[in-house]
Amino acid sequence: MNEKELTKNVEKIKQFLTLPDYNKIDAGIELVRALDESAVFEALLGGWFINDEGILILEKGYKGETLTKRWSDESWPYFAYALVNLIGYAPKNTKVHKSLKLSNIIRLDFNIDSGVLRLDNHFSKLPSVLSKFTNLTHLDLGSCKSLQNVDVLANLTNLTSLNLYSCSSLQNVDVLANLTNLTSLNLRNSDKVHPKPSIEGMTTREEVAAYQDKIRNPGSKVDKKKMIITEETEVESPPDYKIDHIIGTYDGEKFILERTYSHPVEGQDDLWDRTDIVVYEYDGDEDNNVLVDRYFAADFDYEFD
Repeated sequence: MNEKELTKNVEKIKQFLTLPDYNKIDAGIELVRALDESAVFEALLGGWFINDEGILILEKGYKGETLTKRWSDESWPYFAYALVNLIGYAPKNTKVHKSLKLSNIIRLDFNIDSGVLRLDNHFSKLPSVLSKFTNLTHLDLGSCKSLQNVDVLANLTNLTSLNLYSCSSLQNVDVLANLTNLTSLNLRNSDKVHPKPSIEGMTTREEVAAYQDKIRNPGSKVDKKKMIITEETEVESPPDYKIDHIIGTYDGEKFILERTYSHPVEGQDDLWDRTDIVVYEYDGDEDNNVLVDRYFAADFDYEFD
């Protein structure tokens, strides 16, 4: 590819990579990959490097060709998304800053508050190319509030530290069970994750391993044959309901089960006699109990001793 062709191709690709649309950026990345020219990656990644904290930085005063030299809080998530993809897919012989070589990347900070990959509220998944960053040991995804899963991390088994603080949309964390070298896992304020961790800020291998065991064997799948009832207390409730609070154990973990008897309500054909079982993770404090699951009498026949 001569210089004229290179310039033409780079400008064409920039039209995709500088749009505030992740699908269009993905299309631009596919164009770059199809060209398979190191010179294109070099032109788009010129001046960029990753500092010791894992933050993407543009060299101060850089005058050469690059993807962009200007951005705003609104546009940065899209530029950063494009840059990470370019780093991940760059051919091995690409001449870029040594910190951008996959073999040298051991730390990345995607925390919104730190200004690295400022993933905005429209960003619901991580770039799939992250699966190639296999030398990562530290990854910060704190405050990525629209992140819904972290499946792309499945192969990052060298991770020792993972921050998922305040990822308020995150639910499925099954993949974390694969990360057997983790010694630090922060799930504070990520209230939708399931299963719920007993310790939200895990700082030892033992604490993380215990949570990974919980992921592999979720206590929410309550087996009545393994349920041991230790206490039953009847409490006051509205006239058309009767609730029995039962504290039980399942595989060493405590749960509260509520039996709710529903009586027919005149004029409402959708209500009938049934017994609902509501399962809460027991924390010793009523305000801290976490809803685990709900079963209906039509589906489960529980017998309590």
